[in-house]
Amino acid sequence: MRKLLAVLLFVPAMSHAAFRTGNELLNDMNATDSFSRGLALGYIMSATDMARSVWFCPPSDGGGLTAGQIHDVVRNYLTNNPVIRNRAADSILIEIFSSWYPCRNRGGTRS
Repeated sequence: MRKLLAVLLFVPAMSHAAFRTGNELLNDMNATDSFSRGLALGYIMSATDMARSVWFCPPSDGGGLTAGQIHDVVRNYLTNNPVIRNRAADSILIEIFSSWYPCRNRGGTRS
């Protein structure tokens, strides 16, 4: 019985996958509360860090991009392309990033 109870306690936590859509990301970006806006910026910057050198290859100095500029570009892209907002936010961000600084090879390094 104890084992069953222990398993049941962890099932809700494991079954909640927080995949975000473009709609959810844009809603957080446009929110009035600082928590939601910070959550959106954190998501975008995490995706930027994870995608770097795999899906896009900025110059070694980062291309001079700031977090604010990346945030603005993503918000503008989502605002101007409503038909894609139902897609997964990570795939939208990769689409945006790879259009900025495409990698010449998928190995992650610029040649």
